[in-house]
Amino acid sequence: MNKQSIFQTLLLTVLAISAIALGWLCFDSKVTATEEDYVPLCATETPIVRTPSPCAAPVPVETEAARDSKHEQVADHSTLFPMTHCLGTLTIGRKEISIAADVDEQTLATSPGWLPDSSLPGEDGMCVILGHRNRKHLRPLEKVEIGDEIFFTYPNEKVVVYRVSEITIFESTADWRLPSAEEDMLVLVTCYPFRYSGSAPGKYMVIAIAD
Repeated sequence: MNKQSIFQTLLLTVLAISAIALGWLCFDSKVTATEEDYVPLCATETPIVRTPSPCAAPVPVETEAARDSKHEQVADHSTLFPMTHCLGTLTIGRKEISIAADVDEQTLATSPGWLPDSSLPGEDGMCVILGHRNRKHLRPLEKVEIGDEIFFTYPNEKVVVYRVSEITIFESTADWRLPSAEEDMLVLVTCYPFRYSGSAPGKYMVIAIAD
């Protein structure tokens, strides 16, 4: 075999080895890239030294007192159901009246409603409930007297008891004013007179204080 043949053989061998080595490098690079696509966001580049990451922080253990407090808060305010808009039930004498969680025109067409800017029943401040004067609304207020009890019951069966302290008649709606209060006060307002043909000109307001 002459020198030229030996040189060609060696050259072909080197090229073959280089091609094989290049192929392995490309394959390893693809595998590494694929694995990196699945690396968790909180993983570190140096697995030997692991430091706590924000998304791996331990979840604080909720104490029993915190759970009870949260449960009470949910119990009080979970009474506002977006599907039914039912705040609860008002009991005046023997009459039970469903109270909605709004006072828009569509709501008041079917039931009395709670004024959203006012306090919830059982909370400090003034809770205002508005309704029409028909039998399905606040007609029972016509027979209410000072000293009578009025009950408000949430869907979770929490009951707030009020006692009537004041009854005010406004002959003209323009003269009607809501009282100011810091204590737990229930204010029920409807049109007056109760038995009137057409749009009643005045307001009938009953104020009750929580027992």
